[in-house]
Amino acid sequence: MVSVEQVLYVIPVLALAASITYYAMVLRNQDKTRRIQYSMQFMQNSMNDDRMQKHLDVISMDYESYDDYLKKWDSSINREEAVKRMTIWWRYNSIGYMLRDGLLDAETVYNFIGPSSWGQWIHWEPVISEQIKRSVIASSQFDGFEYLYEEMNKIRTKREKQL
Repeated sequence: MVSVEQVLYVIPVLALAASITYYAMVLRNQDKTRRIQYSMQFMQNSMNDDRMQKHLDVISMDYESYDDYLKKWDSSINREEAVKRMTIWWRYNSIGYMLRDGLLDAETVYNFIGPSSWGQWIHWEPVISEQIKRSVIASSQFDGFEYLYEEMNKIRTKREKQL
């Protein structure tokens, strides 16, 4: 037979277990809500005329070599275009950091900007690498952009294999 003392010992343990379970559920729900909010903000910021125009302007900046890039697009020569380029680079850099930190889902990011971010990295990686080599920028300055490219490339490769 169960005594009153035994029941009094079990009730706090059950209450503690219930509160821990509830707390874990609340945390998981907060994480899902946060991810949804980030995704919605990300989508809204990705889908506007100004953003698309900047992307097209930046991807259209042609160059044959790093020296050619310096003559045409360096910030000391073409400040307005440099601002557009750096806006795109820093945006993709930030998205890469958020992706690496688990704040954004890679598949969601790919669906919104995968091909465009991948194309920008392919286009500008020679310039970024040369700037690192010449110590114009820190070697880690665009780690997020590179990480974004690598993750988008993995998804692109996986999707191409599925076709």
